[in-house]
Amino acid sequence: MILGFLSEFCAIFSRNDLFCSKYRAAEELFRVVATVHVLEHNRSDIPADLTFPVALKAEVPACYRPEEFLLRLDPAAILKNAANTDQAVFAFRLALFASRMTRKAPCSWTDDPPCVYHPDFWPSVSSLLDGSDQLPRVLLESMIEVIERSNLRKTHALRTSRAGNAPAREAFGFKAMRHDVTSDHHLHYWELGTPGVEFSRLAFPHDDFSIAQPVARPQGRR
Repeated sequence: MILGFLSEFCAIFSRNDLFCSKYRAAEELFRVVATVHVLEHNRSDIPADLTFPVALKAEVPACYRPEEFLLRLDPAAILKNAANTDQAVFAFRLALFASRMTRKAPCSWTDDPPCVYHPDFWPSVSSLLDGSDQLPRVLLESMIEVIERSNLRKTHALRTSRAGNAPAREAFGFKAMRHDVTSDHHLHYWELGTPGVEFSRLAFPHDDFSIAQPVARPQGRR
């Protein structure tokens, strides 16, 4: 059994803790009273002079399998509060895993998503998420749609301009694509074949058609 301590009940952790749980009062809960003697972490926002032992009282949901624990986490909240690229990548990996579990599609937490990220991708996301409650969720949903090749009406070839006869962008045999996130935000990415796609940037506003050259290269070519 895994007990997930909710950050809202524990004064040790900040509200921006990476552990963001989708807590529902109707779920099976345990009332926990404990004394914490040691806290191992690599966070910078937990006071260095914290004095142990620390008393802890919390209501925690019960998870009987690791998958249940993962499905209680909120990927959008994790992405919104991500302090670095690793946390943002974790948020997407979690969102994709939860989506596949919900749809009963074959999946394993150890499976890597069929995508790579341009070095500018997550910085472009971070610069646009500030203060937005909805964008993190719809962005993750859109990234899943790209990976799963679903909702294709939102996907278009990325052209050099808004003109209908403008040429589609290509590089190294890869096709540049554009997927609608909102009316003003669009995912720009490269179709690679294998490992799938390279997410290039979150473009804003609507008339931004730029995309960086792909970092990936066809097999056998450097």
